[in-house]
Amino acid sequence: YRELHSRMLASSPEASLRAEVEADARVAWRGEAFMVRPNLMDAVVAIAMTHTWRCSQFVRGSCEMAALLVFVMTCDGLVELADAEADAYWYLSQLMAEVQDTIMDDISASKQAHRVHELLRAYDPPLADLLAEHGLSALPTLRLATALFTRAGFSLADCVRMWDTILADPRRFDACDYFMVALLLLTRGDLLENQNMGTMAEKLLAAPQVVDLNKLLRAAYAVCAFERRCLEDCATPWPPRPMQSNAEALEEVVGVAQQHLTFLWGRVSTVGAQAWEVGRAAAKETAEKVAAEAP
Repeated sequence: YRELHSRMLASSPEASLRAEVEADARVAWRGEAFMVRPNLMDAVVAIAMTHTWRCSQFVRGSCEMAALLVFVMTCDGLVELADAEADAYWYLSQLMAEVQDTIMDDISASKQAHRVHELLRAYDPPLADLLAEHGLSALPTLRLATALFTRAGFSLADCVRMWDTILADPRRFDACDYFMVALLLLTRGDLLENQNMGTMAEKLLAAPQVVDLNKLLRAAYAVCAFERRCLEDCATPWPPRPMQSNAEALEEVVGVAQQHLTFLWGRVSTVGAQAWEVGRAAAKETAEKVAAEAP
């Protein structure tokens, strides 16, 4: 790793790229005591810059993942930061080889949003319908599941525990879908009680910061158990699966959500429902179209 890092520095990377990586690192895990340790930020930037140089592209979220891996590799201070940095780099390289295309690919994100919505329709139809009605079906997944939940708002220690499950799962990243469904299920009371679009969006954003992680893990394990107990294409899955009548509608809503994601989620606390009217209108218009064409 040190040889790669030295070669990266010798190549004189563009100042604009380094500025982008450093800006991303500064907001990674903001508020975590671990992030203010001496030389920690330099280590995270070094890992991200070396990976960027080696892969010829910077992936947003790599700083958050690098910081999490350094957090684990330092073993509560028992391991020297320089050694933890090197180990974290190689773990990040292996992990990014598996998830980099998924993180950067809008189509993969759309597919995940669709899977989560269909799972939610099976486990909590009223909540799924409420989110669809307000144009919020896809946005929680697109916003919270980014970079394996490292940008969702979970604490560093809690996200490590979630990664234990995700990386230990033989089906690997399927567990991300189960965590998303579990998070929505645990937030359903607040969402059903406050059916104002802006308030719902704020509750969704705040969910990772207030949810009890032990409850989240148990709920995700329960969803996983139900999903794994039946073979694929089982004739009698449980919970029963609703008809896939709104698949096309959701795909269109996902497209709208992706186009407006940065703007809408960045301003949700200030403009509330007005900012979400685009997504709601798209969902309503598409749902009416599907209903009109239905036999």
